[in-house]
Amino acid sequence: MEHRLTIYRITPQTKEWTSKVQLIEKPRPRQSKDGKTRFQIAVVQDEREEQVVVVLYGEDIEKYADNFTPFSTYLISTAKVRVPLPYGVPINRCEWVIDKFTIVEEVKDANIQDPPFPPPMRLNTVPFAYLHEQRRNTEFDIIVIVVNCGSIKYVGANNSKCREITIMDTNMRSTILTLWEDFADADGSILAAEVAEYPVIVAKRITRTTYAGLSLSTRYNSVILINPPYPQVGRLLNWVRDNRSRLMRYSQQAVDSSLVLAAEYNNTVPIADIQSQPHIQLFYVEGKLSLTADDQDFYELLCSHCGQQYRTHSPKIIHCASCMRC
Repeated sequence: MEHRLTIYRITPQTKEWTSKVQLIEKPRPRQSKDGKTRFQIAVVQDEREEQVVVVLYGEDIEKYADNFTPFSTYLISTAKVRVPLPYGVPINRCEWVIDKFTIVEEVKDANIQDPPFPPPMRLNTVPFAYLHEQRRNTEFDIIVIVVNCGSIKYVGANNSKCREITIMDTNMRSTILTLWEDFADADGSILAAEVAEYPVIVAKRITRTTYAGLSLSTRYNSVILINPPYPQVGRLLNWVRDNRSRLMRYSQQAVDSSLVLAAEYNNTVPIADIQSQPHIQLFYVEGKLSLTADDQDFYELLCSHCGQQYRTHSPKIIHCASCMRC
């Protein structure tokens, strides 16, 4: 007879054990820094909502690509139990390795005697009102509505791939979440296709940056869950349905390569009151532009090939002395 244990009771010394768990997240496979090892990190949760990291390597990643799916329930028996490695997710004192000696059995919906677990409830997310309190380079989770999704672009000296999405809470507060590299491709493409429906995401292990006041960013070990079956997500989707007309009024195209939201009249803040506002995000102000000098320049003359800047501001075709092109 199998010896079922909860996650907490399983240690490297435990023999002949089985644990009933639900797969909570399964990010994409990654390569080790030296490029020699391909691995995939997943997270499972038991009936007590205790969690542990599950690691797969090499051929086992493909073996379980379609047979180990998020939010399904499994009986895992005698996985290798070890102390977490540095590249893991620090959520437990141990982690499991699923290899060719491990038994993984899916619990089917038709199993009345031992049914699958219901949708998960455990989330530890940071509300919008407290985002400004999160320290830079620390990881946290959020649950938000996606209201705009930009296109892929390449930035910085290394031409890093990214995509900016605008996220919002039920108080209509918004900020930017930047998806980097494969997040921009995989998750960003799905969000771009579904943005008109205002999907809800659970973004795990993201970090705060200070670009444009306050914005957020994915990290190498982040995960983006799109409309996952959490009750909290269901409530947000109901809110989206009831406030769809407001969301449609707010949404607009990208402006100056950044995604912003149009403010309603009662959301504007007088300039004199900005310092007394909580430091959460961008503020909307209503005012009149005034030029400090009549001879201000509003553009620069650059070579379209190499970017060499010229002192003249007369718009004309020139022969660039730097790259020798017109």
